[in-house]
Amino acid sequence: MKVSVDTRQFSEVKAALLGIKGGYERVVSRAMNKTLSGVKTDASAEIRKELNVKAAIVAKELSVRTSTYKYLNGHLVDVSRPLGLIHFGARATQKGVSVQVRKASSRVLLKHAFIHGKYKGAEQVYWRKTVFGLPRKPGMAYGALPKKPYRLPIEKLTGPRVADFFSKDAVMNPVMGKAGDRLGKNLAHETEFLLGSL
Repeated sequence: MKVSVDTRQFSEVKAALLGIKGGYERVVSRAMNKTLSGVKTDASAEIRKELNVKAAIVAKELSVRTSTYKYLNGHLVDVSRPLGLIHFGARATQKGVSVQVRKASSRVLLKHAFIHGKYKGAEQVYWRKTVFGLPRKPGMAYGALPKKPYRLPIEKLTGPRVADFFSKDAVMNPVMGKAGDRLGKNLAHETEFLLGSL
């Protein structure tokens, strides 16, 4: 994502730091990185208004590529893949697993699904692809079947990606509206800090 800013802010910073070796680069880089951190927080909050998922999960799916003194450019990128349904309030029941993916939606029961095992350090929601080589059937006593060959293979169930919401106007417009103001304030703060430390 790109943040639109008033280029006059950069000109003013450059003028204020004229004659200070590397001053402009330090101020801009620090201000951009602080801004990107705030943008990530804002984006997570907006995404979680729609998705029923914890902040820590969203944070893992958004990555900040920081600016450096030599490369005055930073990015907030989405590195997400489909999230396991375990992250959407998954609850095991006698009939299967219930989940709520979107906050505006009701819980949904996935019949014959189950919570089991560990995948990269966490339990996940699964279901068996077939039983006796045939598609799943209502009323089948899946848990009583021997592990092989009837209980395998199993399939991890997933929901949407954070990326599916990251690019939505309803999510990103409020974030972008704050980003420019954040950068302006951070530029002013970092400029004053550097000048005050000389």
